[in-house]
Amino acid sequence: MTTKQAPTKSDALKRTEIALIKMGQAALGLDDGTYRDMLATLCDGKTSCTALTWQEREKVITHMKASGFVVKKTAASSRAWDDGMSKLRAIWYALAEVQAVRKPGSVQELDAAIESWARRMQPKLQALRFASGWQMQQLIEAAKKWAVRVGAPTEQDQTEAAKARQG
Repeated sequence: MTTKQAPTKSDALKRTEIALIKMGQAALGLDDGTYRDMLATLCDGKTSCTALTWQEREKVITHMKASGFVVKKTAASSRAWDDGMSKLRAIWYALAEVQAVRKPGSVQELDAAIESWARRMQPKLQALRFASGWQMQQLIEAAKKWAVRVGAPTEQDQTEAAKARQG
């Protein structure tokens, strides 16, 4: 009897890279024969992207990019980032209400303050726009905990206050 092992990060990365190669094939308009010839030329005769090592997959992706394949951010990942940023902005304004942070004068100032804080919280993060969903969620949770510590109004408090104002 064999047991199934949970997929590792490298398995997930492999699937992502293979999907990217397949998208590149479609975007470049490569038929199956041309695609497999390209793989064989770049990867010592291998004609299937599932048989490639990570270095070979990277080589194929780099070649496809040089040939005109443009990797675009998906709408879903962009939307997730926007949602996370909206939450961070709301928490930042709540922190400003209790004077835990300086109240920003503009959205640009707000985003710059959040960016600076995020890079202090996660030093390996080059810029907030590069944050993964997991990193963004960690930042949101850290900001929420900070808000609770300083007594800033929570999302629930704000919702209740809005309901009370409406009637």
